[in-house]
Amino acid sequence: MWFGATGPMQYLEGSIQKQSPNFLRTLFDKRKQSRLCILRDGHFMWWDEAEIEKKGEAKGCISFIVHRAEVFAGSDPNIFGIRPQSGRQWKHTEEKAFTGKPDREFLFDAEGGEITRDQWVEAIEVHIAFGDGIDRELGEDKCHAIVKTAKPTLKDVEA
Repeated sequence: MWFGATGPMQYLEGSIQKQSPNFLRTLFDKRKQSRLCILRDGHFMWWDEAEIEKKGEAKGCISFIVHRAEVFAGSDPNIFGIRPQSGRQWKHTEEKAFTGKPDREFLFDAEGGEITRDQWVEAIEVHIAFGDGIDRELGEDKCHAIVKTAKPTLKDVEA
């Protein structure tokens, strides 16, 4: 059974930089955006730290139960990314869980954070394996039917 096969799923929370895919931001040296990131229960979520109190809603949420993903360490010792599994594209994004193209890679920079790149990568790998196990057990349609893929609020996650 898949529940114990991946080992304990670690809860991680920390401030890291997300690299914006927006070309215009690079022109104004705004490529990196400070984000509060939380890894919990098979989901990786991020909030704009400047807007948490005002909006509350996450800027993005990847559900490893619904979204077939892989995590990778970048060539820089602080960079990691999350992308669709090899040969796949993001599916079930109609609820706007995150923006971008179906093959978008999300890049994060852990430099200066409390949690290292390698700690993020190792923990995310366990959450991905958990989600893959649920997908194998229940099937894609059932996973999508029972897991909400919209952006949560911080209050939702902390409850």
